[in-house]
Amino acid sequence: MIAGLPSLFDDAKCRQRNIKERMLGWLKESRYIVTRFDRFARSFAAMFSSGVCRVVR
Repeated sequence: MIAGLPSLFDDAKCRQRNIKERMLGWLKESRYIVTRFDRFARSFAAMFSSGVCRVVR
């Protein structure tokens, strides 16, 4: 930070972005689960929601 200038870093935005990036990263890593069971939209939605619940918790 330069003296007299406000910081452009926003801690709250950084935390939210970090949460979203980690969730998407986990879903990408566990894509093999989805590709094995995505023959039906119902099972795809179930695997996606279980993945999101796991990350959010």
